[in-house]
Amino acid sequence: SSPPGVQRERDRTRPDQEILRNEQSLNLIINGLRGGENREVIKYLYRPLDVFNYSEMKLFIHGNVEGKVAYADENQNPAKVYFRFGTDSNNYYEYRQPILRGWNEISLLFSELTAIKQLRDSVSQEIAPIPVKDLPGRFYYLKGNPNLTSIKFLSVIIVNNSHPREFNELFGEVWVNELRVIGADDTPGWAYSVATSLKLADLLQVSFNMSQTNPYFHRLQDRFGSRVEAKNWGISADVDVLKILPFNTQGSNLKINYSRTESIGSPIFLPGTDIKIDEASRRLEERLINPTDSTVKSISPEEARKLAEQMKVEAKTISTSDTWTASNIKLKIPIEHWLIRDSFNSLTYGFNYNKTFSRNPTTQSNVNWVWNANMNYAVNLSPDYFFYPASIPVAGTVLALFSDYRNTKVYYTPQTFSWTVAAKRSRATNVSRQIGNAASRETISRDFTASRGLNIAWKMTEGGFLNVSTTYNFDIASSLTHLEADTNNLQRPEAQIWRDIVSGNIFGRDYQFRQSFDLRTSPKLPSFWDLNKYFQITTGYNVSYNWRNDFSQVELGRQAGYQNKINFGLTLRLKALSAPLFKEDEPSKASQQTTPKPAQQRGRTRDFDADLRDPKNIQSAIDSIQRARTEIAVVDSVMEVDTLPKKPSSLANALQFLKATSRYILFDYENIKINFSNDNQFSSSGIFGAGTGLANFWGYRFSSDNGPSRAFMLGLSNDVGKRAANGNLTDNPSQKYTFDMRTSRPLWEGARIEINWKLGWSTNKSTTLRSD
Repeated sequence: SSPPGVQRERDRTRPDQEILRNEQSLNLIINGLRGGENREVIKYLYRPLDVFNYSEMKLFIHGNVEGKVAYADENQNPAKVYFRFGTDSNNYYEYRQPILRGWNEISLLFSELTAIKQLRDSVSQEIAPIPVKDLPGRFYYLKGNPNLTSIKFLSVIIVNNSHPREFNELFGEVWVNELRVIGADDTPGWAYSVATSLKLADLLQVSFNMSQTNPYFHRLQDRFGSRVEAKNWGISADVDVLKILPFNTQGSNLKINYSRTESIGSPIFLPGTDIKIDEASRRLEERLINPTDSTVKSISPEEARKLAEQMKVEAKTISTSDTWTASNIKLKIPIEHWLIRDSFNSLTYGFNYNKTFSRNPTTQSNVNWVWNANMNYAVNLSPDYFFYPASIPVAGTVLALFSDYRNTKVYYTPQTFSWTVAAKRSRATNVSRQIGNAASRETISRDFTASRGLNIAWKMTEGGFLNVSTTYNFDIASSLTHLEADTNNLQRPEAQIWRDIVSGNIFGRDYQFRQSFDLRTSPKLPSFWDLNKYFQITTGYNVSYNWRNDFSQVELGRQAGYQNKINFGLTLRLKALSAPLFKEDEPSKASQQTTPKPAQQRGRTRDFDADLRDPKNIQSAIDSIQRARTEIAVVDSVMEVDTLPKKPSSLANALQFLKATSRYILFDYENIKINFSNDNQFSSSGIFGAGTGLANFWGYRFSSDNGPSRAFMLGLSNDVGKRAANGNLTDNPSQKYTFDMRTSRPLWEGARIEINWKLGWSTNKSTTLRSD
């Protein structure tokens, strides 16, 4: 029979018939279960089940053999059924009751289950089974710290509670059916958001936004809310300081932005649990006033109330952020003189400061602040800073003889020049909460870095044979963190830190250096034999140099290396080059005979209409027309014979076919591009010199204390210089060569074929050295 109130499901595969499916249950067959023993059936869920938003779980239990496994008197029944669900064998909820005959409905109220947790002082504390209200013989029990949001197993256990010496064995069957959850949380939720802004001309603009979300509010695609009441608000203000000044500041910029945001998350359950905060706070207050443990001293109601409210405060998540920003600051002097224009007026500044605060159930406070400051200089020099070598006396006369290079330009200044200096400083202080026996702990992290860089772009020649252009840039990263704390890791005063910066190395200790040098040429071929029309050549050389310093290894922490690339490219316009070889002769024009225009006769013209009216002249006119037709036909046939072209010979046709075939197969390609490149890489560790190599690159004399040599930094040598002592050092060289050729040609209208051929090979090597 089916459980009471359960209707049999209709077979929907046969909609034309009224067929009801059989009701199915989990059947546990008990055959001689001895006293003190139990049998369990368990189901593991691969995807954790979340029943947090429901109020009750129900199922039916049926005992079918009275006197063996099911009894009418529940007080004399040794057969018990345990229903468990939870995370694992050490964290679960449990419900117990006797096995009775017939169908018995079991109801588990989640609010009563979760309330049991508040009866313990710690998770490890063992508690006795809790009787279910108004249901004798039924008990709740829990172990560990289970959670309704993550149920990973369900189990049913049949237990024989009789003493093993009584030899009271259990026989029969127990059915389990209709396991379900009911009472979905349908509490109505709400949410709102507000945003507004105020603008006062170009001087000030203020924006404000605010939003709040109820714990039960959810989107249409979600089933339940987030269980957290979220409040957020933010304000932002932009002020143009230069608008306040009484004089003109054209081209200048000084805008300051301030913004503040704040968010508060108030959960209705203790984080990570299924316990309501209000219920937990009330039980904590009661336990502090009337402790169950005799060894614990009670406190006053006022103090207990404060500690209970502190629990609610600690469960909240709060975060705030304040930001000050002044970016792209330009302060220009209204003078157009080049000395002012290309010096002070080309400087830009920037500053940013941000401070955040947050706390949550595991963190008492987390305070972070960071500021960034930078100063940039960039100038674009005039493109008129050049001279013509042909204008140089004596030497220019020789160059002027070459008409292709007569207008060669040599630029004696770079086109762009820029540098930048930046600094960044931050500090984070994290204080964890005291949870259980774990004491509160403070963690401080500090960082103070500086960087500077340079960039130069220079097109040296134009319109000459080589047409050389080059770019050069480098950037250096340094650390000032060692000035933040003393030997005991205590924060030093600000005055001492800045005094050491100004009086010593202003940028601190270098830990990274990158340099790049690029040289490119685009040769202009001479115009004789039209070489400049059919050939185009490009060449280039690029090298990147890297240097690093690991502060944790004082002597062996410095390493350097380079990567360079040599490339050569040739573009051949084959079709245009071979076009004169396949130029066809124009066919000779056939002679044409033109009929001369009859001359105009003098005197009066004859009246042919009057002659035709006379019958005697009709016959003579017909004879004249026939004679004229015969003469015209003879003349046309003679002209046709004279204008027929001469038929070419078979040898000429064969040569013409061979010529067209060779052109189609070998020369019908617009462009053929050939490229060759060579990549080289080399790195070494354990460098003796403490310098980055920049002083050796620009300096007149070489010093091993300043790092690698100029040749190494340019990728022209693998000698990194003097090495550090007492270490296992490595050298890692590698080379790669690539050769490729590409071309394409049309096949027919709308179709085109591309032909690519690429060849490459490489070598890698690693050498380990032992220095002493």
